[in-house]
Amino acid sequence: MTNTKAQATAERNAKILADFNTGNFSKAAIARRFGVDEKTVRRVVKAAGNGGNKPQVAKDVKASVKQKAQKAVGGAQKSAKANTTASVLSKSVNAPTQAGFKVGDKVEGAAGIVGTIKDVRNGMYHVQWLGRRSTVALSAEDIFHAGTKPAEKAAPAPAQTGVKAALQAGQAVEYVITGDSIMLTLGNDVEIVDASHQNYKAIKQAIVAEDYKTAYDLMNISKAITKFTQGAISVRDGELYYGEMRLRSSLVTRILDMMAQGDEGFKSLVNFLERLLKNPSKSSVEQLWGFISHLDVDIDADGYIIGWKKVRAKKDGLFDSRTGKVPNDIGNIVEMPRHMVDDNRDVTCSQGLHVGAWDYVTSFSGDTILKVKVDPADVVAVPTDYNDMKMRAAKYTVVAVVDKDRKEVNTAITKPRVHVMVGTAGELLSKTTL
Repeated sequence: MTNTKAQATAERNAKILADFNTGNFSKAAIARRFGVDEKTVRRVVKAAGNGGNKPQVAKDVKASVKQKAQKAVGGAQKSAKANTTASVLSKSVNAPTQAGFKVGDKVEGAAGIVGTIKDVRNGMYHVQWLGRRSTVALSAEDIFHAGTKPAEKAAPAPAQTGVKAALQAGQAVEYVITGDSIMLTLGNDVEIVDASHQNYKAIKQAIVAEDYKTAYDLMNISKAITKFTQGAISVRDGELYYGEMRLRSSLVTRILDMMAQGDEGFKSLVNFLERLLKNPSKSSVEQLWGFISHLDVDIDADGYIIGWKKVRAKKDGLFDSRTGKVPNDIGNIVEMPRHMVDDNRDVTCSQGLHVGAWDYVTSFSGDTILKVKVDPADVVAVPTDYNDMKMRAAKYTVVAVVDKDRKEVNTAITKPRVHVMVGTAGELLSKTTL
């Protein structure tokens, strides 16, 4: 008889372990499913050597679960034999007395629920909680004589009402993951996230990792971009707004797509967009969409455009190829008064500070290629020739010298950095040491 009961317990424990290792059920959900308390689930998992940690979802999880389940069943059967033998030698093994509990005692659980001990066997107390028909097997550590439960074992503060409120506060909820949805429950409140949600995979990973606050943020996509830009840019009903102005462009579509895929790169594009919208010229803003669409034009984390420029090396430094007067050493800021820069994009070669996409810059005259960064607010015109691959700007900063493969070969600042203001013929208007 003892062997039969032990085997049943072992089989139940194997099923508990199998459910846990799928990664699709919370411990609380497993406990409810098998009519045990959550501590019993934790003990089963710990006994199997898992340590209570969430398993990683992998392709071979089924094989792993099967092996652990078989091991648990075999181990429990051996344990049952050992208990039978021990009971012959000492009756105290199956009826522990040091805790002072016996059949009929009124006891209290960790959550303050009161019940009665109905049976004691295999070192466990089988308690029937008030209002329940079935019993739950508990250890002496899980129960207390009614009215003597220590203060430190007090029930935790009640969770916030509703699944979303709990997730936002980082509190645990019960969940079940199926092939195409995640069901989150807390009391009577239920939230379902189906596979059509643009952040479904990331939400699933966060839930399994018990990172509930991240899951909440992913479920509310617009929150991330609003927080990141301090509310200057927001997403409402799938549209992107700058303040109250609705934005439409290929860049906006790109930002929303990246957000939907959980690609953190959208943040640099948001920074770029904010800088761009500070450009005083409407036509300049519209022209820049074409320039940044080239694959060899990058946007850095702060939203600056990364472009390229060819210059000439002289004994005393790097200078522009056209006039030979404008110092372009690493770290320098070069600026031209905006009103001097030609804003007519149909005039393809005119005054201004020229920066290009990589494929265009290789045709510039000069012997040294520079990597420069340009604030989108400082772009004045994108000429219509060469398929929007060059632009005229009012200011840029020299970042590095690069080779023909765009690899940085020199970023060293060997002389004091300067901010120079130049005229249309390269004449020096002002010079400030940085």
